[in-house]
Amino acid sequence: MHDEESVPDLGPCSVLLHASESAGYQILQSKELPARAAKYLPAPPDLDRRLHNLLTSRYPAGLYSHQAEAVQAGLTGRDVCLATSTASGKSLAFMSLAADIVLREDSARVLALYPAKALIQDQREKWGEMLTPLGIRFSFIDGTVPPESRPGILRRVCAVPCFERSFERAPFRPR
Repeated sequence: MHDEESVPDLGPCSVLLHASESAGYQILQSKELPARAAKYLPAPPDLDRRLHNLLTSRYPAGLYSHQAEAVQAGLTGRDVCLATSTASGKSLAFMSLAADIVLREDSARVLALYPAKALIQDQREKWGEMLTPLGIRFSFIDGTVPPESRPGILRRVCAVPCFERSFERAPFRPR
């Protein structure tokens, strides 16, 4: 018979502390912050009416406050740096601003640069969910898109998520 070991706490903080100590780091202090309740605000009324209606129907409780505040700041021409945790809605903020620009100006084009090819694949679905219901054409450019096809994509669609290294390999100026 052997002694039963107690089951360790597998919360995120405990896992991180255990991994750090296992790697030979000495943890001098740790503090776990309590979760906060989400705060919501309505979609900014200055958005293009079609986009405003889309966001209001998808998010009846409102956008997260950081999303609504970032969009409003962008609409007023202010620079925005939105730094929040993963899956907290940063994409919705910048995609809303991009959609608003394209809806207001027929000749506008949005080029969104991503640092990793895998991230583009994840974001393509989000771009589609935002732009398709608004009738905005979009495509993507990464290393799988032949260089000779890229200028045509840029001329024909309004929003193009791109893997940034694709720019190093081929010219992007439409002729």
